Amino acid sequence: MVKNDDIIMSLDKIKDINKDIQKRCPDYNDLYNLYYFSKEEILKYINGYAFPELPKYENDIVYTKENTLDILDNLNLENIIESQGKKGIIVKRANLRAFPTNKHLYDDQELQKFDTIQESELLVNTPVIEIHESKDRAWAFVISPFYVGWIEKENMAYASIEDWNYFINNQNFIVITAKSYLCGEISLDMSVTLPLINVTVEEYGLALPIQDSNNIVAISKITIPKIVARIGFLEYTYENLFCQALKYKDSDYSWGGLDESVDCSSFIANVYRCFGFYFPRNTSSQKISIGKGIILNGENNHKLKLIEKYVPCLLYRPGHVMLYLGKVNGEPYIIHASGKSLIVELTRIDDNILNTLDKLVIID
Repeated sequence: MVKNDDIIMSLDKIKDINKDIQKRCPDYNDLYNLYYFSKEEILKYINGYAFPELPKYENDIVYTKENTLDILDNLNLENIIESQGKKGIIVKRANLRAFPTNKHLYDDQELQKFDTIQESELLVNTPVIEIHESKDRAWAFVISPFYVGWIEKENMAYASIEDWNYFINNQNFIVITAKSYLCGEISLDMSVTLPLINVTVEEYGLALPIQDSNNIVAISKITIPKIVARIGFLEYTYENLFCQALKYKDSDYSWGGLDESVDCSSFIANVYRCFGFYFPRNTSSQKISIGKGIILNGENNHKLKLIEKYVPCLLYRPGHVMLYLGKVNGEPYIIHASGKSLIVELTRIDDNILNTLDKLVIID
């Protein structure tokens, strides 16, 4: 039986799993081996997003064809040129959008948590490649490790390969272990890594990537309290996993990580990244590329017995992922970012949940 503080998996093994995920994930982009983009390729990337059916809503605004033409015009499709791409680093948490706009297009005028053009969020110190810019030059279409889309240029700084290696691949780094830490106006979310400069009794001195006056990445030396971070990745133990996941309990849910929140798959990705795992952003990609999958079918009792054999594990239903944490007072519990409750909640597994599950994933 695994004890709470037993190391489930070594960092070397986790690195091997990451390589396997990259091979199996259809959404993975190897940024170090993307050198040239033809006009046709860039257009294909941008046109990968279909404009949502109208009408849509934002507060009291009703969006129709007439008041969304500016969004399509801002795609700047007539000025696409072949490109080697521009390397960049995210310097402020960025919303990754299907279209270059801050208009929020919701299906529901009452429930405004599911923006149809919000795709994901990119955390500080994420590498990207810009391959096109909007007509107003305020937005960049970027390729990130597991996603493509539009971000506001103010959230990115251009970088050389040397910059990438210093910020992204630095072997002397800290990882944020708090749910988030606000450094001035910069939100450092759980799992963000930053180069370590020095250590004092109570603080870490770090290199934070910022945008200089020429939009080039520069170093801002900052200090953060030790309580919100640690040197290197956490040891992958059940106790550490449980603690990291519970730090999100009762946090807000929002689709695609809008409004500084998490959704189901980003919650899982952020927690596991604290241990060195790099998971795909979408549940559909996670489901087919992470670990060993076991199909869940048959009676609910059969499903539950199978689930209880594997602690921890990920549980999937179409479009959703949950983390199984084990039993409390003999009852099985999951934690997940719920689009129904609109929070990250700790929930007992009941028949309503079991009815929907179709796959169990063991990260091993």
